[in-house]
Amino acid sequence: MDDPRMTPRAYEINGTHADAAHFVARACDPSRSVVVEACAGSGKTWLLVARVLRLLLSGTEPAAILAITFTRKAAQEMRERLMQLLHELTLKSDAEVLALLRERGVAEQALPAMLPIARGLYERVLRSPQSLSIDTFHSWFARLIQIAPLASGVPHGYTLTEATGELLSDAYSRFMQAVNEKDNQHVKEALIDLYSQVGDFSTRNLINSFVAKRAEWWASVQGGDPIVWLQELCGADGEVDARLSLWTDEKLVTRIGQIAWLLGQGTAVNQERATSIEKAMSDGVTLENFETLTNEFFDGGGKFRKNRATKNLTKALLDNLGEDGVYAFEVEFESVGEALKKILRRSMEPKVIALNRALFTVGAAYLEIYQAVKAEQRVFDFADLEWQAYRLLTNEEHA
Repeated sequence: MDDPRMTPRAYEINGTHADAAHFVARACDPSRSVVVEACAGSGKTWLLVARVLRLLLSGTEPAAILAITFTRKAAQEMRERLMQLLHELTLKSDAEVLALLRERGVAEQALPAMLPIARGLYERVLRSPQSLSIDTFHSWFARLIQIAPLASGVPHGYTLTEATGELLSDAYSRFMQAVNEKDNQHVKEALIDLYSQVGDFSTRNLINSFVAKRAEWWASVQGGDPIVWLQELCGADGEVDARLSLWTDEKLVTRIGQIAWLLGQGTAVNQERATSIEKAMSDGVTLENFETLTNEFFDGGGKFRKNRATKNLTKALLDNLGEDGVYAFEVEFESVGEALKKILRRSMEPKVIALNRALFTVGAAYLEIYQAVKAEQRVFDFADLEWQAYRLLTNEEHA
């Protein structure tokens, strides 16, 4: 019989299984704030339109509703679906309208009161002095800036551009010249560091991405130096290579020793691997010994080594681990291997900090030049829209 805990659930509410009707009712309830997570094509647009309908039914003014998506096509589709639904609520029979409301989570006892309200929504939305907003992020940001031009920080006469390739090319040329100036020695050193870590091509991509994400960068520096909170996030692993901590984990060391002992009961090949494991653990705390150890558990691609269950090894496993000894050994072998992989991943934290420290230095300098190039040409782009909208919504000041 299948384990019910392993059966995929179509709908969940806060981790608890729910049927479709209960899920829709909760997600569309205008008295609740909700987050819906779902894969592509699962009906999120339908659900969002249903929630807008429920807001309108509850008395929310159209001008107080904002729906934002990523593309113009998606925004247009959402608007068309909503207006089509409101049109159907006006023209269909009472039974059909009640069915549409039921599908969108309206409680049975509320249906009689909702029916006349639903029939009047189409006209109400059309007659509203300010229609509800169904927009893309960038379109809404632009509208927000137009509403508050003085507070937005976008100078008069600037134009929005989507073609940033030439701007980036110009900025990069100026940046490469600027790094040779005496005052930019620290930037040059950080740039060389980036080259050594990821190469020329990836460095160029990284700093261009840094510029594209400058709204996030400016928001992050409001709370201090991002490298500081990155170091805090990494903790001790950011300072000391996690691979060297293996020998202090007594439980894991014991499990590794047990695996080596069991392998040592097998054939000459198994005994050779056991000796390699034991030697790596006893020869001292070094990165070389950690690499030797992990090589006995998995290859360079992370694929686990096979343990040939020969007669001698099988007998040892059955004698020491019981009738399911062979299976239990493989489970334990891969479990220990996963623990070693986790340590290996943790050991990347110092590299993460080093990469980001260099990127933050180079990116900030490159960004300053990019902003200057845009100022000369009196243009701004979508990332500027994001940042200025963020400032307007949070009352943040950008020094």
